[in-house]
Amino acid sequence: MGKSISRKGFLTSTTFLGMSSILPQIPIMEQNTVVEANPDLILDPDDGEVYIIGKRQARVTIKVDKRHKGIETMSLLTEDIKPNDGIPVHKHSSEEELIFIEKGTGILTFGDEQYEVTSGSMALVPRTVWHGLQNKSNEMLRMVFGYTPSGFEDYFRAIGVKPGEPWKELTSEDWQQINNKFGVVYRD
Repeated sequence: MGKSISRKGFLTSTTFLGMSSILPQIPIMEQNTVVEANPDLILDPDDGEVYIIGKRQARVTIKVDKRHKGIETMSLLTEDIKPNDGIPVHKHSSEEELIFIEKGTGILTFGDEQYEVTSGSMALVPRTVWHGLQNKSNEMLRMVFGYTPSGFEDYFRAIGVKPGEPWKELTSEDWQQINNKFGVVYRD
């Protein structure tokens, strides 16, 4: 008879259709673990920490992160992308990213391909995969996105300013240092 393995052991040691390299490592709770309901984790639409990013004045809202909500395994943010604006093509060295288009339409670069996205579209972006998003419409595009593990949300704190604060011009050396710190590379 073969060696016996627990359900937790099985789930943490197997792969699903060979996708273990792109799926985040999700901790599995023991069956008797008690988790307290935390009302701070219920957010209203305007809740979150807002940053204005770059000369393009993109509005990024950090909704869930390890700094304020104590969530280590994931973060959740929103970004409003103005018409004819977008997120340059880039890749992350340490995080998977989940992108959900809440409203609007755009063009998602994923690897070397481009895809039309509309409200309800979603993409799971494994670490090291090139991706970017362009709003080619006349309407605002709202992207809901998150990272696992959490931590990359600090990038937006480093490059953005709070609403009403003057924009801080970053030098190319500043950008290089911040990008290196957070493991992000932009495609030329």
